[in-house]
Order: sequence, then structure tokens, then C-alpha cells
Amino acid sequence: MLNYGLIAIFDNDADYANSLADFFRLKGGISSEIVVFTRIDSFEEYAKKHTFDILLINEEFIPTVTVESESLQHNIFTLCERKTIYEDNAGICLFKYTSAEEVLRQVMANYKPVVPGVTIPFVDKQKSKIVGIYSPLNRCGKTSFALALAMQISLTSSCIFLSFDDFSTLGSIACDNYTQVKTLDDLLYYFAQQSSEIFDSKLLSVVKKVQHLDFIPPSEQSCAIGEMNSSERILFIQGLINTGRYDYIFVDMGATSPVYPLLQLCHKIYVPTLDGDAYSDLKVKHFMASLGNTTSDSKISIERVSPPVINYNSHNSEYIYALTSGEMAQYVTSLLHNIDI
Repeated sequence: MLNYGLIAIFDNDADYANSLADFFRLKGGISSEIVVFTRIDSFEEYAKKHTFDILLINEEFIPTVTVESESLQHNIFTLCERKTIYEDNAGICLFKYTSAEEVLRQVMANYKPVVPGVTIPFVDKQKSKIVGIYSPLNRCGKTSFALALAMQISLTSSCIFLSFDDFSTLGSIACDNYTQVKTLDDLLYYFAQQSSEIFDSKLLSVVKKVQHLDFIPPSEQSCAIGEMNSSERILFIQGLINTGRYDYIFVDMGATSPVYPLLQLCHKIYVPTLDGDAYSDLKVKHFMASLGNTTSDSKISIERVSPPVINYNSHNSEYIYALTSGEMAQYVTSLLHNIDI
């Protein structure tokens, strides 16, 4: 089982603690488990058996904690009633009654991973809108729809498109001289250097233009993608957000597994399906039901769509034309008239 990290919030005000936890989940794009405590006995019992990646604790409980745990040695944020943010032996002190957004920002800025292989992925969804396209079906026009949608929005907003599909053919279709261009695998290599400056500077060397849309060419093999877990994919999306270049990030989820942590990041989720196929219809209904139970953010908009099928031939320009001027373009335009993403 993949470990997405563990965050604990320990405060004597249950309403405050639960509200802060909800904000972290819904606004911070955090797929980690978040646990809330209001009593010292339940906190210490839990701390004996678990390691917290991040602990936010009310200052009045600091002197009374007796349990010895690695959880109490790293990434401690003390919730205090003083307005000055400072650091002492108990960790970084945060003014408890500031905005939840400011608390999250300070945690993001000062968090340092301490458990090997575990990184809390923070995504600031306020900077960019993330649009996810995913379907449990194959051959349903998902990728063509995703690209057509992104190209339509790029006419009025700054957009970037990436695909987590394995063995994708989209790059060779959308890019000329594809064998000579850099791909998502190259960008993942730059991202692995853990330098925002390197990633930001190399991004433009990888991105290609498909009309007005910034397009990250996918790898035809995507070996690097297959080795990424959901937390790493979330961090990669955060890297794109941090460049500050894009109003929208369109993510073709491919066959991502598990897909739910990534979908929880999205402002909008489109689920392409097939018309007139009873088995496909039932499969999509089951997926939609599970998605509704898993995504706790009520503000996430989930839309089932039935895009037209694009029959690709060997001419790249004709495929792009079909996405921007043909039946698919008409479908996307009509969709956007009725839905605001």
C-alpha cells in the first residue's frame, strides 16, 4: 500500500481543529490522511503506534505531552495565541487565529520530509485550475476530447496539457519531427533534480505549441511515468503550478492507479463514455458512484460526457483540424456554453 503521509491536528477546540483539517483537504490538495485530536490521552495513545509527518498542536498541550515518539521530533507547528511567527524548541509557532490559508502556507513553506519515501504533496489550487479527464473505458475518445477541450480554453486563457497515458501516440500525432523532440520523460528527469529553478527553466525547452496550447509531448514508452506513484504525480503538477504561467492545467489521467488522489485535486473532472453500450454504461455508473464517495470536496464538479469519435489518419494537420473545426470542436464549444470551468 502506498503511504501518502499522516498529518495530525491537536487542539482543544474541536470545531477549529476539524475546520482546519477540512481546509487542508479541500484547499490544499492534500491526499494524505489527516487525524484530529482534542484530548491528551487519545493523542498519546495514537502517537505510540504512528509516526506523524506533520503535527499541529495547541501550545497549552506542549508541557503535558509525555509520550516519547519520533512523531514529536520533526515538523511540529505550535498553534499559539501570539501573532508573531517564530521558531523555538517546540517547533515553529503559528498564530492560531490567522486565516486557515495562512496556516497552510506556513506549513507548506516550512515542511521538510523526514520519512524516506514519504512526501506530503501540497497543491495550491488557488493559483491554477486543474481539469482532469479520466474514464474507466478504453477507446472512448478520451484523449481527443481532452486535447480539443484544452485547445478551446487556450484561446482565451493560458493552458498546458499533459498526459499520463502509457505508450501514448499523441505526441507523434500532434508534433512534427516527434523523434527529435523532448518529452515528458525528459521533464520528469529535470523535476527529479529537486530544483524549482532547473524545472522552470527546462519546462520551456520541452513544451511545444499546438496552436495556442502549451503541450508536453508524452513519451511513447513512459517508463518514468510507470514508476511514479500518486504523490509524485501530484508534486509534479505542483511544479507546473509553481511556475505561475498557467490559468489551467489539463491532465489526461491515462490508466493512473490509484486515480482518486489525483482526481481530488481537480476543479473539474470530465468522464468520457460511450453511447449505446450497456456494459460500458454500467461500468461508468459504478465508477461515478465510487468517485462521489471518494472525493470529499463538494466543490469538485464531475461531468459525464459522450464526445464524438475522431478517426485519425496519417495527416497530423487533419487531426488537429478535426479537433478545432470539426464535430469535436462543435461538441466542446456547446459543452462550454453550458458549463463554467
